Amino acid sequence: MDLHLEFVKGVVTGESLEPASGIVRIVGTYHTDILEVRMTLHFEDPADLDDFRGFREGKGIWGTFACRKYGCRGGFQIWPVAPGEGAEEALEAEAPSELTTSNRPL
Repeated sequence: MDLHLEFVKGVVTGESLEPASGIVRIVGTYHTDILEVRMTLHFEDPADLDDFRGFREGKGIWGTFACRKYGCRGGFQIWPVAPGEGAEEALEAEAPSELTTSNRPL
């Protein structure tokens, strides 16, 4: 999934176009003191909400998600891509074998 996210004054907003679900709106908060981000993904079906909680690690955000509608849970990683780079290229990226804590702000 390709996301467009904006982080401004403690609020994160964004959107994505999910082929199976349509337009996804993203709303949440972030805290630079603890490097935490919380987001809710709002799909076209009002009952279909996903909650994300993650922490900044290096150049990306790693964390867990929970699907309210289906009761599923799992992990996620969000990282920036270069202009012109999309989902296919991003899938080829390898996750680091070990995570380290960063003290840099979001």
